[in-house]
Formats: sequence, structure tokens, C-alpha cells
Amino acid sequence: MKTIVCTGDSHTWGQGAKGAVQSINPPAEGGDLRLLSFQYDCYVNLLRRMVCERTNSEFTEYEAVQLKLPLTEACAVLQSSLKIELVAELIRIQFRKQKTPSSASIYLDGALYETVNLQSGNTGYGFYGMKTVGIFCGEGLHTLEIVNTAGSVLIYRIETYKGEYAVINSGIGSCSTLRYIEEYWNDYVECYHPSLVLMEAHTINDWLTKCPPDEYEKNLVRFIRKIKQINAIPVLMTVSPILGNQSAPFNDYPYDEFIKASRRAAQSENINIADANLEIRRQLYGLSQERQFQLMFSDNWHINDLGHELYAQCAIKKIEREITMQKAKAAIYTGANQPFEIKEYPLVTPPEGMAKIKLIASGICGTDIHIHRGKIPLQPPLIIGHEFVGCVEELSARDSEKCGIQPGDNVIVDIACPCGECVLCKQGDDANCLNMGVTNGGNPEIAPHFFGGYGEYNYSPIKNLIKIPKELDPKMTCVFACAGPTALHAFRLAKQAGAHVEKANVAVVQGLGPVGIFAVIYLASLGIPHIVAITARDNMAREALAMKLGATEICNLTRTDADEITKHVRELAGGIGADIVFEASGNPKAVPQGMEMLRNRGVYLVPGQYSNSGGIEIQPQIITFNALHIIGSSQYSVSDVEDYLAFLKANPRLHSCIASLTSCYKVDEINKAFEDAKYGNNIKTMLTQ
Repeated sequence: MKTIVCTGDSHTWGQGAKGAVQSINPPAEGGDLRLLSFQYDCYVNLLRRMVCERTNSEFTEYEAVQLKLPLTEACAVLQSSLKIELVAELIRIQFRKQKTPSSASIYLDGALYETVNLQSGNTGYGFYGMKTVGIFCGEGLHTLEIVNTAGSVLIYRIETYKGEYAVINSGIGSCSTLRYIEEYWNDYVECYHPSLVLMEAHTINDWLTKCPPDEYEKNLVRFIRKIKQINAIPVLMTVSPILGNQSAPFNDYPYDEFIKASRRAAQSENINIADANLEIRRQLYGLSQERQFQLMFSDNWHINDLGHELYAQCAIKKIEREITMQKAKAAIYTGANQPFEIKEYPLVTPPEGMAKIKLIASGICGTDIHIHRGKIPLQPPLIIGHEFVGCVEELSARDSEKCGIQPGDNVIVDIACPCGECVLCKQGDDANCLNMGVTNGGNPEIAPHFFGGYGEYNYSPIKNLIKIPKELDPKMTCVFACAGPTALHAFRLAKQAGAHVEKANVAVVQGLGPVGIFAVIYLASLGIPHIVAITARDNMAREALAMKLGATEICNLTRTDADEITKHVRELAGGIGADIVFEASGNPKAVPQGMEMLRNRGVYLVPGQYSNSGGIEIQPQIITFNALHIIGSSQYSVSDVEDYLAFLKANPRLHSCIASLTSCYKVDEINKAFEDAKYGNNIKTMLTQ
């Protein structure tokens, strides 16, 4: 379930407005219609209904009379305990804090969910504050129990939501922007993991609290950026507080200066603005003040039903695209050796700094198979996969100018997010960053959802996008999108260590998966006279392919003993051994053989051992007496991807052969694709549109 959080105040949810209930004892104003009814036509309730009409969503608010709880000060008094059976995906409970000691325990389906302390010394605005608890409980029937554990407990709201969206009113009276994000952010916004935050009435609040417009603008920008940091989409709403002179007696600055500051903040942060203030001005233009009051306001402060309708219409126009947007599929990793789950998520506008990219092809890498087998433990749910090639559909104009990438460009998405601050990053070795992050580590349940490679779309930072030259077919480029840069980075490390690979006479490649095959291609491009490819799979088609792409001979461990292969390699090198061995099999048993095949001062490149596949016994004196160079290589950088693209561009004769290596599956065929990849049925397994 996705949430839309509305950070409004009394002007938008109707406190004191027409329609307030006066029949209960004590009377309740419009803003206090809690544990009474959702029916008052204030802005937030209207917006809720509009969202539900456009999506498969429902909401319910439990009234005090239903729950047989007495009311005081518009709150229900919990004398001992309350037990409700309800159907929901999200439960929202709001308590009113008190000056005296007060606490309650919340149980969900018989288990203690949280015990909340409801005592507060805050006396602002005539009450002691609120405590909100949001419970994402999953679909189905649930039992909610609230137990009074100390003092008098006042319940202000119990709301339930199910379906696609929940519209949450998270306003705090006339609270300034700065105070809201410093005191109420966690309780009222972040806990709901919102996909969209509708920022309302902050102009009014800061105007009322005598904040200067420039300071308000800075705080508003801070608020917008805070929303973006949790991958939510901010939409700013401007509203009118009162008619007449809006500068006195509350602030030295006219209210219009705050509206202008709001618009500047929205423009500078490249976010949508629902300008209800402008719409109200248009509706009332040229009318007398008396007529303005009649049309839009119920008193000198509060808009009437027409005003609430206008607010809601302005808001829905700005968010309608987000809530009724196109959806796409993703394959969700649910745990080691478990089937992938296919889920649909909405395609949102990419946050600043990210691009929305449509799938062209996404490869299944050996690393992903290790993850699925549990050899590289990761916490689900995730969209794994990191060989994503796609077409950029959307990014901000500012991001496009910054990175030189435009909608319509084909790109490779680099998975690695180096920190830029550690000792290795500062030395130019960001591929081995000590604090490496990844682009596919996000929770798919949180917008923008499509973080990894196994989806019909991908959202990634623009700094991780490498444009594919127009001369290169993007699907062909995807075949070695990871394997190519992986191999090239290993060869780069060899060069940095003083090993002249291009001068080798005999080179050995262990393993004929994508990394091994690309290593064969690269070594052949250097003109190495003898390139021996070793495989443990009995696959004649793959062996023929390796020969076609540059191997001078194939040694198969299913037909020839390992010692005989080692002896043959040594003889091929005049008895001294290979100049370079490239380990790409991922099998730990390959490592002792690789060391045995090398000559004195030989170079062993080891990018293939990428999971914990068990230990082996080696003879370490071989390293010493033969003075071996053993170089590990676990990652690559953007520059290696650029080198890979340059290599393909310089070798067009390879393109048709590389393109023929693919076996393609749809995203929802992921489980079949993984099965075939695990058993080596394909040379390169890819997901495509």
C-alpha cells in the first residue's frame, strides 16, 4: 500500500468551519471530528474520496459511538481496553497527550506492537500534543487491541485503509515549517513511507509565527529535500488564509511575500505546485469584499465548502498523474532458493538526481545466481540484477544538462556507488571503495520502486548512467555489460602492477561463462599467440564459440585430467608455464591448478571467485618460489564501462557474433530464466521487453 501524506492545518481540514458538530456533549468543532465521522466535506476528506474513486482504495474511521466509548473534548476515553476486528492494510491510531502520566499498549493479532507514553509537558495551542502510531499490517482480517496501562488515555483517531492508496492527514495546527520537520517529521511523515507528500498551508503557518519570507523559503527548501531523501514526491500547495489586509496584525510582511517564496522554492527544487491561492484570486477577481466572503469564506479565517472543493480540485489535478499512472512489472527476490515474485509498481516521476529508464535488456549474472543460491546473503525484498541496459524516458532538465544525457538516449546502468571520500577513492581507485554502495539496494515497496535490474523499468542516479554510442546496438551491448568491464578492470590492475599482458606468449582462461569468453576476446585482440580456454562443462557449442572468438585451443576437464592440462600448458610455453592465467570459473578448485600453470613471475588474475563456495588447499610455497603475482579484482568503475564501450566500437566485426549469444525472456519468466542460467543451458541469459 502506498500513502499520500497531507501536511495541512486547520484551514485545510476544516476546524471551526461550517458543518461542525455541536450536538455532542461537550460540543466539537469541525477540526475535532475525530472518532465521530469522515463525512465532513473538508479538503482532506474530499481528496481521500477523489483518490479512492481513481484507485482501488477504501478507508474507514471508527466512531466513538460504534466502539461504545465516552467522549470528552472530542476524544474517546479509554477506560480499560478496546478490542476491534478489522480488515485493513494500514491502521492509524492517534492519541491526545496529557500533562498527567498516561500510557497505552497496542496489540496486533495478539502480539504486543508498541507501548506508547502519552504524557507531555507541551501546552502550546491549548493542548498537550498528539502521539500517532501507523501500523502496516498486510492484507486481511486483523485484531487490534488497545489497553490502558496508566492514567487516563484519550483516543483521537482510529483509521483503517486498504487497497492501493491511503490519504493521511498529518497536519499539526498552526505549526511552522521548521518546527514541523524537527519535531513531527518522524511521527507524522517518515513512518508512513509516503510515495507522495502534499505540503499544504506552510505559508500560513510561517506567516502566523512571524517568520520572515526568506527564512521561510530556506526552511521550505529543507522540507522539500527531506521528502526527496525518503524517495517521496513532494507537491507544494499554496492556500489563502483570510481576506482583507493580510499583513496585519500577524507579520511585518504581506502574506503575498510568503506565496512568492513558496513558488520560488518549488521552482528551485523542480517540484509541482498546486496553486490554490492563485485559483482563489481568479475566482474572486473584481468582486466586492462582501461578495468574496459570501462565495468563499465561512468567516474571516476559514474557507467554506466551495473553498474546500477548490483546494481538493487543485490538489487532485497535480497528483492524478501519479496515482493513475502506468504500472510496470518487477521480479522480486524473496529469499535464497525461493521463486521470484512478480509484482507491479507505478511509474513515478524520477526524483531529482535520478532518471527513469525503460528496459531494453538486463542480463542474469553469475553473481545473481550466487545470491539466489544463498552464497551471497542479502535481505529480501529486493530487485537484484545489475546488468541493466535501457532507454532514458525521463529526468529533470537540470539533471540532463548536468550529465549530458537526454530522454531517448540508451544507457548502461553502473551498479557501484563509491563514497568518494575513503583513501582508495581519493587515490583514484573508486572500484575498490571501502564504503561502496549499490544502486539496486532499495526496498521495492518504497517509491520509485524499480531500483535493480530485474524490472521493466529502472530508476538510478544519473552519475551511474553511461551513454551507449549510437553505433552500438544496446541489446548486443548488454551481453557483456558486466563481464566486459569486470575483465577489463582486472587487466587494468595487471597493468598497474607492471604486468605487460600484451607481451604474453601463452595465456590461459579458466571458465567459459561471459567473463571468461570476454577475456578470450580481449586477449585475442592483443594478438596473444596461444590462448588456452579451460572448461568443466561438456558443451561443444560453447567450445566452438570460444574458438571462433579467439581461443587457440580448448581443454575440457570432463575429457582430460587436470594434471595433463597443466603439463600441456607448460609444454606449450617451452616448459616454463603460462605468462598469464585469468580465473573466471568461480570454482575454488580452479585456483590451485591456475597457480601450477604459471611460469616464474607469472600473473594470476582472479575476478571469478565472487562467492563463498567453500575452501581449498593450496601450496603457498609456489607463490614464494615462483614469485607469482596474484591479483584479485572484485568490481569495476564507470571508466571501465566506458572502456568496454570503446572496445566494442573499435571492433565492429564482433557485433553480430556477440548478438547471437543471447537467450531472451520476459520479466515474468524470471524463474525459468534462472533455471536455464543455473544449468548452463544458455551462453547469455537476458530479460527483455
